[in-house]
Amino acid sequence: MTEDEANEKASRMIANHREAKTHYRKTTFNDLHLKVADRYSDLFKSLDLGYVPEKIDILISLGYSPLSESDLERLLNGSDEDLAHDVSGINSHIDRTTKIMDETFVPRCMRDF
Repeated sequence: MTEDEANEKASRMIANHREAKTHYRKTTFNDLHLKVADRYSDLFKSLDLGYVPEKIDILISLGYSPLSESDLERLLNGSDEDLAHDVSGINSHIDRTTKIMDETFVPRCMRDF
């Protein structure tokens, strides 16, 4: 699968996810959400940037995101670079009103290449 095909597939997945949503959505967290948020928090702390995002904000964003359990596993076990890219991007692209991630961002953990 080429990178363009993988991006197209991920975009379709996000679009399908968006269509299936209602305006109000409860956020549910599982152990993977917590582990990803912990790892992301630890990564930020180790970089000593003077700012660490609130873990609850990260958990809410991950809960609203269209990531499947296998996507969360890939995110948890991936590189620090991919973790920082995906979680920061998800957190930036979640609309807190509609609880939907906009289609302009595709997390690397959702791509099959």
